[in-house]
Amino acid sequence: MADPVSMGVAAGLQMVGTVMGAVDQASALRRQARADRENARRTELQGEIDVLQTRRDERGASGDAIAAMASSGFALGTGSAADLIRQNAIEREVEIGNIRYEANHDATSLRQQAADKKRAARSAIIGGVLNAASQGASAAAGIQRQGRIDAQNGLEIDARTPRTRTGLRSYNSLSGGY
Repeated sequence: MADPVSMGVAAGLQMVGTVMGAVDQASALRRQARADRENARRTELQGEIDVLQTRRDERGASGDAIAAMASSGFALGTGSAADLIRQNAIEREVEIGNIRYEANHDATSLRQQAADKKRAARSAIIGGVLNAASQGASAAAGIQRQGRIDAQNGLEIDARTPRTRTGLRSYNSLSGGY
């Protein structure tokens, strides 16, 4: 015969373990979501740093080109010299746009991952509670089933055990002891 109290305690401990596992999983997912959001922020910051460096490089290259043209006797600001400087500036602006686009794209992707992990954390908690409730219902059904089995076994044992009735006289006492 199984003890219903010990079965209930074991089921309760299993349920608590299930909920605690879900809480731990949710906590880990929330930490990962925070890390993803911070990485998104850093990605955007690094993109702006790259933009500043590209602008600095473009100004340096344009200055070098202007200095080289001036030293060789070209008239600055006219003709092919102006076209070359303008073309370099346009290429740098396109490069800057690409840098910003890529940084923004990567940051958006990281933020989406963070949001997904936050949703997964909520789902882990809900799933853990539902699993614990399912385990509790299953354990209650098992305890009830075991109680019916124990009761049936008790009835079978009682049916096989000879009964003596007190207060009744035995056959010998009624017949006079013959």
